[in-house]
Amino acid sequence: MTTPFLLTELMASGNFDISIGVKKISELPKLKKAEALACTNCGRCERACPAVMSGTDLTPRLVVQNIKANYTSDGEMTQVVLSENATWSCTTCQACVEECPVLIDPHSFIMETRRNLVMENRTGKDMQAYFNNLTNTRNPPFGTRPRTGMLCCSSHRSLTGRRRCSTG
Repeated sequence: MTTPFLLTELMASGNFDISIGVKKISELPKLKKAEALACTNCGRCERACPAVMSGTDLTPRLVVQNIKANYTSDGEMTQVVLSENATWSCTTCQACVEECPVLIDPHSFIMETRRNLVMENRTGKDMQAYFNNLTNTRNPPFGTRPRTGMLCCSSHRSLTGRRRCSTG
């Protein structure tokens, strides 16, 4: 069963094999493949992308061009289109979408690949710690409860006139 799905239908069918995200190019919707075919290769998405500017190996233009070149292929997204590292490099700001003159959404290809990587538990140790902290404390970077984030902070003191020292 693919997403989105109704939990009642899932329970009634008894089939708990759920596919989240896109693993292979052939699993992309036809409309998304058509978007890739419409790419003019102008490079505006690259010039606007903060991940490209920071030197990561993500290139939104190449993501779309690789899908365009392998339109009928059955290859895996993380092998043919973009690397796993590039998948996690996207900041999800959608600057690439904003700049595209034909309104192609490279961000959607990256997010679908990212969803599949999470579904298959193909994340690094840092990412797993991030997800665990998000689940347990709602504070992904530090893993502490949100109310302990401003312990005795001078900026808090200057804003409120009092010192906040909470131990959790």
